[in-house]
Amino acid sequence: MKQRDHVTQMRSLLFRHVMKQKRIKMIKSKTYHRLKNKDKLKVESAEMLMDPEAAKEQARKQEFKRAEERMTLKHKNKSKWARRILERGLNAQDEGTRAAMAEQLHRHALLTRKIDTVKDRSSSSDSSSDDNDEGSNEDRASELLGKAKDKTLKVLEDDEELPNSGLFPFMLFSDINRTKIRSTIL
Repeated sequence: MKQRDHVTQMRSLLFRHVMKQKRIKMIKSKTYHRLKNKDKLKVESAEMLMDPEAAKEQARKQEFKRAEERMTLKHKNKSKWARRILERGLNAQDEGTRAAMAEQLHRHALLTRKIDTVKDRSSSSDSSSDDNDEGSNEDRASELLGKAKDKTLKVLEDDEELPNSGLFPFMLFSDINRTKIRSTIL
């Protein structure tokens, strides 16, 4: 009987010790993370020196991935706060909440545009690499300028992404400012 109690006590102590070691192993200090980040930066800089083109492509992919992450975080009025505000209705909202909601929608629109431009840039770089031998630099520059003008006009014409309530319509994208911007582009 004594021996059995002793064995169970030792097993219990061993289990607690193992669990404590697992918990300690999981806890990482601030200095650990700093050193790990420094090592990561060193590796990235070494890769940049070895193959700068691949490093740029990887940075572009990381930027795209981060933009997607940010877009899914809090910019779509899907949070509990936003749903509660929307349930209360537009008449019950004060200027501060309207401005906050408009800011969220604006951030979402900017992030979707950023993702779209990254996708367009990658698809256009694929198509331009095929046509790399044809044409001169002037032709490419004029083509890029034309694409930029088209995209800017398209963004100005897209009213569905811009909120129509709150202070947002009175700011930058009013009809007067749109016509001024459109006339300067053309």
